[in-house]
Amino acid sequence: SNYPVEVAERWYPLAIRSGYTKARPALVAFVQRTGRRKLIIPIYRALAETPEGRRLAERTFAKARAGYHPLTISGIRSAIDDAAKQARKPKSRTP
Repeated sequence: SNYPVEVAERWYPLAIRSGYTKARPALVAFVQRTGRRKLIIPIYRALAETPEGRRLAERTFAKARAGYHPLTISGIRSAIDDAAKQARKPKSRTP
């Protein structure tokens, strides 16, 4: 994509949450070439909110991990793991 990085940082999570799957190739390319933690953690976090997105996040992270700083790796791992834990929690029922 040719978006400025600050726009991409905000637009890709919105695209993910909106179910706009056509954005996936561009957002995957963005997180693979961008190592800046503040720009990519929100994208990984948004991906990790659904099972399908989590699988894409895991695949993308596996490919891009070698190019990331250790703190970025830790942040992404936490974002994906936290989302997986949330997904496993039983939904509370309110009367």
